Amino acid sequence: MVLIGCLLVGGEPAFADTPFTPTYWNLKKVYLSPAKHASGHISPCDGTKENDLATQLAPLVAQQLNQRHYKVLVGSGSPSQAVTRSNNWDADVHIPLHSNAGNVNCNSPFYPSNGGTLVMYASTAGQHQGAAGAKEPGHRG
Repeated sequence: MVLIGCLLVGGEPAFADTPFTPTYWNLKKVYLSPAKHASGHISPCDGTKENDLATQLAPLVAQQLNQRHYKVLVGSGSPSQAVTRSNNWDADVHIPLHSNAGNVNCNSPFYPSNGGTLVMYASTAGQHQGAAGAKEPGHRG
């Protein structure tokens, strides 16, 4: 008789993050975290899934950052895994990629409150640095 056992441990499945390493490195590290909603946040207008769009966008953003000499890591796990991995990798900046699709009437004009860029800061120092970056993208004060 052969017994096969397996150990089930709670937690989230592990997925490897994708590194993008430039030929010349400017000593800055960017962690990109594509949307990973459990429900997928599906657009009521055309069925587009936010997770799919963010996952497709991430390598394109990573390539652009690579051309500007940033080392980039694109996350593939859950939001909590992304935060842990970003911190463990010692990223200079963590960028969640989301489309902010919101509840919109598909026949209505665009609502500015449902689009654009939303920047969140963890500290006053981060807010000042973000403001400087908005004036000069790619510049770190």
